[in-house]
Amino acid sequence: MRSGFENEYKIKDTLGSGAFGVVKKCKRIKCGSNYAVKIITKSNLTEEDEETIRNEVDILESLNHRYIIELISAYDDPDDYFLVVELICGGELFTRMASRPTFTEKEAIDVTKTLLTAVAYLHGKNIAHRDLKPENILLRDEEKESDLNLVDFGMAARVTGPCSLKTRCGTPLFIAPEIVIGNPYGTKADMWSLGVIIYTLLCGYEPFGGPKSILLHRIVSGKFRFHSEHWSGISFEAKNFIKSLIEVNPDARSSANEALQHEWICSNDEKILNRSVSCDMLKTYQACKRDRAKAKAKKIFNVVKTNLRLTKLKNKIIPTMKMIEENFISSIDENDISTKISNLTLSKNFHSSFSLGKNLGVQGFETIEEAVSEKNGSKYAVRITSKEVILPIDENELFNEIQILQSLKHDNIVTIYHAYDDANSYFLVTDLLQENILDWITKEYTKKKCYDEKVVRDICKPLLDAVAYCHSNNIAIRDLKLENILVSISSEQQHGCDKVKLANFGFAKVENEPDCLITQCGSPLYVAPEIISGLHYGKKVDMWSFGVIVYVLLSGRFPFFNNNSTEHELYKMILRGDFDFPKEYNWDDNIISCAAKDFIKNLLVVNPEDRMSAKDALKHEWIVCGEECFSKVELQSSVMRLEKCKAAGEVDPTLPCLKCKLNSLGPVGCLESLQLPSHHSPKDWMKSLTLSGWL
Repeated sequence: MRSGFENEYKIKDTLGSGAFGVVKKCKRIKCGSNYAVKIITKSNLTEEDEETIRNEVDILESLNHRYIIELISAYDDPDDYFLVVELICGGELFTRMASRPTFTEKEAIDVTKTLLTAVAYLHGKNIAHRDLKPENILLRDEEKESDLNLVDFGMAARVTGPCSLKTRCGTPLFIAPEIVIGNPYGTKADMWSLGVIIYTLLCGYEPFGGPKSILLHRIVSGKFRFHSEHWSGISFEAKNFIKSLIEVNPDARSSANEALQHEWICSNDEKILNRSVSCDMLKTYQACKRDRAKAKAKKIFNVVKTNLRLTKLKNKIIPTMKMIEENFISSIDENDISTKISNLTLSKNFHSSFSLGKNLGVQGFETIEEAVSEKNGSKYAVRITSKEVILPIDENELFNEIQILQSLKHDNIVTIYHAYDDANSYFLVTDLLQENILDWITKEYTKKKCYDEKVVRDICKPLLDAVAYCHSNNIAIRDLKLENILVSISSEQQHGCDKVKLANFGFAKVENEPDCLITQCGSPLYVAPEIISGLHYGKKVDMWSFGVIVYVLLSGRFPFFNNNSTEHELYKMILRGDFDFPKEYNWDDNIISCAAKDFIKNLLVVNPEDRMSAKDALKHEWIVCGEECFSKVELQSSVMRLEKCKAAGEVDPTLPCLKCKLNSLGPVGCLESLQLPSHHSPKDWMKSLTLSGWL
């Protein structure tokens, strides 16, 4: 790189800014031509950062292709690096395509062929791009969609052998499985990304989605679907082409040159070429992406309109990872994990302090066993997580839960006494609890004649106090459900406040700013509408779940589910807030008080702004009133329904209660692409859901 940028160029308008500098328009003094210049301030960089920038420049200087952005010149001046590139004015490819009502498969083929040509050129020069995604495909001008440019070579690397690359980097929605699991890889990682891009172009949503730890599991599995409502009009050849790229085994995945010879790319069949592709979902995809970008720009950096964003430096977690929740990854870095472990000060040598007793069950990655203290013989429960079965990202989630539980001290929240990091497993020592509340109720009250509204209120009151305590500490639990309410083994046989405890904080998250959470997670029967719709959200999602719990404990049935409900219908009912109080399920005013129904109504409110907070709920008439407010009518039929539901598996029906299972939401729930910022009203996101065919 030479010096003297300011002697040759005049800097003009700012196009965007980033963590390490700015992108500006510039004019060459000698000829008057306009370019874009990326200005990177040296004072912000480490030696490794500077080496990464030099690598990017070296790669760009070696490239000369019509469909790859051209590096005009690079300058190494005393205070800054200046990277001058051609000015691309046509905007993003997806934005252009979404501006139309439809396009044909021939047009999609032309775009794909252009991309393949550029990628084949890169791979022919033994260069992997490693961050192919829609934002890095820009149009040269406003005339022709297939006249495009690949940009942003900040993660590009030279490939010295078939699988010579090891750095785990990329954007999660488009990252190849071999990168996720840490295998050495080569140029075919780009082909996976290209397959995801074409899938998204043709239907308007990505094949894989969800919170980042679950997203990466889905990618590794390679399982995706062509949903009939969005793919029925797309040719078999197009689907076959995508399958040839979204292939878990890189050896079986098509190379760029092989993809150029695919029957879809080479097709002359008018029946294929003239097929019409609707842009409705793509419009929603782009609109929601713009809204998210605006929301993030206030917290991170302005959107770089030319998309010539600043280099994502190796072994750096970009600001998006630090300041927004689980949307993007620039590098999956084990160093980040070891830092979290040291911050947690996990102990060593679990087996020197505890001996294992009987097996208590399995939960997700974990085995739960009884643990007996070697010091005093006290009994605890221990959650054992093998390091062999979880990814580094999953470890982060585990550490997050440990940190949250260690920060909480409440009589009605499970206590974490010790956390161990041993050679092969993590051990979390907690309260030994007897059973979940549902099992306890059905066992205690199936034969007894004393289960009434006051019993339910007395169970719910200490739980609500625990929820309010979490919220006062800015913690959203995000998976409140009956299965996660446990009964203490040491409790007396009465309805005291120490009887029940909230457990399982695996989805819990600190809400650093109001409505800053975005991950679509939870259990389908309890999940709040703003999570389903993809809104940014906050602690009030727990209050919706609490409303469901109260409804179920009083009536023995779920407000948004019946035996004939499909998952699709369940989510539509939740999004509409569509529930009632049928008298045949004990909702007669002479059996369950109006105060109880009013309490539930103020929790199961679709608009979170109008939903009752935990603090306000503690002041509600139903929570604070005395015995005189309750009917003495026993709710034995509700207990019987709970027992029948439990026996039939309907309390937790075939709608699995894991974060990863919200992918059944199809083109809404599994997509980060359909998330709207928190300032949008329910009317706005209802419109989005209607457009996507959900309502």
